Amino acid sequence: SIASQMGGFLLYIASRNQGGFLLFKFNFYKAMSEIIYQKICDLLEKEGARYEVLKHKAEGQCDKVSEIRGNKIEEANKALVVRAKKKDGQNDYLLLALRADQKADFSKVGEYQEVRLCDPAKVEELSGSVVGSVPPFSFNPQLRVIADPLLLQNESFWFNAGLLDASIRLNSEDYMRIAKPEVRDIAESK
Repeated sequence: SIASQMGGFLLYIASRNQGGFLLFKFNFYKAMSEIIYQKICDLLEKEGARYEVLKHKAEGQCDKVSEIRGNKIEEANKALVVRAKKKDGQNDYLLLALRADQKADFSKVGEYQEVRLCDPAKVEELSGSVVGSVPPFSFNPQLRVIADPLLLQNESFWFNAGLLDASIRLNSEDYMRIAKPEVRDIAESK
């Protein structure tokens, strides 16, 4: 689709200005990412979570953003959005939350015929965030969260909060209480 080729859905708005037209460009995915970030912050405040926000240079790769934040890679989260095809041909969409130093083992996700990463446009549609900024929360009833237990072994963990230039460190117990993910071993064995 054009939206995925351009990295987001763009709306062009024409406005009359002194006999001519001005063209305004509005990126829906950037706006959605801002909304997701604000929803997370509002939810954590409302629920009395122990967290901190860090604004930083835009980065979506776990190792690089961990370096920017100054945390160990195993203290960071990575969130993967996948399509899990059932035997009847229907799809489930899952958000897999695991430590950034781990790789997902799709065979452990559940009894599905096939599990694949979603393309960037589908990730944005389901999570409201661009690839690299997907938080371990879902505000979409079509996107179920599964968290690996190793992610929760640290007292807290870092994640990109819907934006490439904003991270949150969240207490692991508060994450469990607020996000209520299904907890399942989904990481490759080392």
